[in-house]
Formats: sequence, structure tokens, C-alpha cells
Amino acid sequence: MKDFFTRFQANRYTRDRDFRLIICVLAGLLIAMLPVLTIAMYAHPFADDFSYGNRTVGAWRETGSLLAAAKAAAEGVGEVFQTWQGTFAGVFVMAMHPAVFSESLYGPGLIGVMLAFVTGIFAVLKVGLMDCLRAEKWEYIVIASVMVFLAIEFVPFPQEAFYWYNSAVYYTGFASLSLFLAALLLKAANAEKLSWRTALLCGGGGMISFVIGGGNFPNALTAALMTALFAAYALIKRRKTFWVPLISLACLCAALFISVSAPGNAIRQEALINENLYPMSGLSAILTSFVYAAMFVPLVAGAPEFLAFAALTPLLYRLAARSGFSFSLPGAVTVLLYGAYASSFTPNLYTMSGYGPMRVVDYNYYVFLFFVLVTVLYWCGWAARKSAERRAAMSRQRARFAKRRQKIDVPVPNGQLAVRVISVTAAACFAIVLLVTASGNKDAITSVSAAHSLLNGEAERYRAEHAARLALFASGDKNLRLTPYTAMPHLIYFGDLSGDPADYRNSGEAQWYGLESVALEK
Repeated sequence: MKDFFTRFQANRYTRDRDFRLIICVLAGLLIAMLPVLTIAMYAHPFADDFSYGNRTVGAWRETGSLLAAAKAAAEGVGEVFQTWQGTFAGVFVMAMHPAVFSESLYGPGLIGVMLAFVTGIFAVLKVGLMDCLRAEKWEYIVIASVMVFLAIEFVPFPQEAFYWYNSAVYYTGFASLSLFLAALLLKAANAEKLSWRTALLCGGGGMISFVIGGGNFPNALTAALMTALFAAYALIKRRKTFWVPLISLACLCAALFISVSAPGNAIRQEALINENLYPMSGLSAILTSFVYAAMFVPLVAGAPEFLAFAALTPLLYRLAARSGFSFSLPGAVTVLLYGAYASSFTPNLYTMSGYGPMRVVDYNYYVFLFFVLVTVLYWCGWAARKSAERRAAMSRQRARFAKRRQKIDVPVPNGQLAVRVISVTAAACFAIVLLVTASGNKDAITSVSAAHSLLNGEAERYRAEHAARLALFASGDKNLRLTPYTAMPHLIYFGDLSGDPADYRNSGEAQWYGLESVALEK
């Protein structure tokens, strides 16, 4: 009985310690996210937000019917499909952006995209770490929080990743869908038997896959390869749920085929050629993507990323060592993972022989983070298995010597101290790098940049100047000449209108507000 109470008290202490750690980590993440979310409320529509939403906002203002707005958005999808691009699902969500229904919803819409992305990261890591690898809750929370922190704070171009709806929903939003799809496929791969839950996973995976296939090409291609890897694994391991990734892959490829076959793609490609952005052949784009993927690392990954993963490595090793996964053939798995990561560069190399716009670089960064995480975890698991095999061999040798009545001391390595030293040292260095980075460049960390614009009043001045423009738009004058913005918060300022009323940015905004023309004063 005494032993029972001793164990109970020890387990209670462990639970309390883990709970306190989880609360501290989540509180720190929330504090970092607050300015990032808050400054979204100061953003407003710009450029393509108007171009894609003008048809929809007209239907909404005329009828007040959500169904009529959706119908107008679908008609816009058909027109764009014929004249510009085939990504039908992406065009639809861009045409239905929140400002269509009220400009005051634009900021909450951006916050919704960010929270969906954060939720997607937590969801896929919950299934992957806790359900599949049997991680403890505190381990999962720490790893997921670090991944969210890196993805939010150090994304190369946070302006387009989070604060321009047209870009944010098209790349960050669709990346969130891929994360949810990966969570569903992991759940199916971990299922021991067929059940109604498996049918739900199949239906949900198929619908999400079809939407992803109708979105941007980098995400659609990478998601297709990811789903194909899940399908291959399920078939090799003879999983009863193998048809879940197969159906998801079929839905994704069907949507991707529709998107690729759009007549408008050729028109857009011709426009890129006119801008001196020339396409590659398919084979050249695939081969070059492996080179670009390697070149990308020093461009976007610095001390914060490497120190963060260094701090996580002992934790990943501890987690992998306890799991029942075999972690075999780490070299082959790394090549497959690298190929999936490199595929995120292929579409833009194929169409314009380069990395592409800033929002695409942001998506490449998300894929890079998960490539590093999964690769490090897999190699940690392989190393842990090899270490366990060596210890087992030493134990067998020790037993044989004991049978011969010979004494021998075979030291069993204890890496607990090394694990703690490495983790604490890397975490301390990470904190120092954060402080140095924030003090040297206020815009290098997203939350620091957001807090700076909020605290110095720049965001408020920007909102006031935009409100003054809205008042002019409602004044009745149909031909306006505006003064440029003087407040330019780093995260939410994307530029201004031009002095040419025929500029697509100017004409789109004029149509949105019922004007004949609008331009900046020369």
C-alpha cells in the first residue's frame, strides 16, 4: 500500500509538472500571436481583392442573398477559367472574400485564415505524434508550438502570407487544407480496422483533396505526392484502409487535371512570356527543382530555424525511441521527402523559370519546415533503434559471460544529461538570437514588426487615412484624385494606387466603390 501511494504521488507530480509546462508554452505562443492577430484588424482590401470580388460584391449589394453572391462567384470562376487561370477552387474563395459582405469583416477574415493555419499544424502533429508515435501531450504541445512559432514569426514575406486576403487564402489557406488532409490520412493509416469512422475519413479526405486540386499548383502538386506516398505505404503494409489515400489521390488528380486543362492557362503563360518570364520543359523543371530546393535553404533558414530544430532534436529522439515504429531505410525515406519538398518549386520553374512571387516563397518555407521536422524525427528514430540494438547485443553478451561465472561490467549509455544540456543550450541560444534579431531589424520577426506598428501609432494612422478615403468615395464625386498614404505599416501596406486611372488596381477599386475613375495626384 505504501508503494502504491508513493507511485501515485510521483505520477501526480509528473502530471502537474507537465500541465504547468503546457500552460507556459501555450501562454508564450499566445503572447507572441496577439500583435500578429491584432494588426490584421487594420488591414483593408487591395488590388486583386477588388478584381476577383467585383462581380460578387455587385450581386450581394443588389440582392443581399448569399446564394446570389455564390452564383456570381461561380460565374466569375467560369470566366477566369477561360481567360486567365484554371484554379477554380482558389478563384472561388478569392471571389467570396469577407469584404464582399462588409469591409469590416476583412480583418476577421485574415485572422480566420491564420487560425486555420495554426489549427492545421496542431491537428496534423497531434495525429502524427500522439496517435501514431504515442507522444506525451507535453511533447506534442512543445513541438507543435515551435512549428507554429517558426511558421508565423519567420515566414519570409508575412505581408502576403497573412495580411492580403487574396494571397493569404490562396496559399496559406490552401496549405492549411493540406495539413488537415495529412491529418486525415495519418488517422486512416493508423486505423486497425474498417469502421464508419474510416468511411468519414474517406469522404472528408476526398472532398478536401478535390478542393486542394483546384487550388494553387505548388500546393496541389506537393499534396498529390504526399497522398501518393500515403497510398504506397498503405499498400506495402497491406493496410485495410488503403483505399482512403487512393480515393483522396484520385479526387486530387481529377481536380488538378481540370485545373491544368483550362484554356486560360495558355493566355496567362503568354502574358508571362511578354514579361520576359519564360517556361521550362517539364523534365527540366523537375530536375531544376531539386537544385532550387537546396539553394532555398540558405536564403530563408538562419540561426532561429537551426537552433529551434537543435533544441527539438533531443525531444524528437526521446519520442522516437519510445515509439513502436521501425524507422527503416532512412536514406530512401529522406530522398522521398526531399522530392516532395522539391516539388513545391516545380510549377513556378515550369511556368516562369524561377521561384515565383513572394507568396509562393512563403509556401515553400512551410513545406521546408515540415520536411526538416519529419526528416530529423526519422533519423532520430533510426539512431534510437540502432542504439537499442547495440544495448541488446551488449546485454546478451553480458548474460553469456554471467553463465560462465565471469564478471564483466558493460556500461549502458545514459544520455539524459546530454539530452538536457543540448536542449537547454539550444533554447538559450535561440532566445538570444531572437533578442538580437529583434533589436537589429524590427521587421525580421512578425510579432515584433506588428507590435512596433501598433505601439508607434502607424497602424492607427493608416486606418484613419483609409477611412478618409472611404469618406471621399461616398461623397458623390465620381472622378477622384487622392493623396498618397503617408503611414506605411510594414505588414499591412502593399503599395498604393498609381496615377493612371486605367491601372488595373485603380479601375478595380473604382468599380468596387461605384466610381468612374480614381488615381493618385501627380
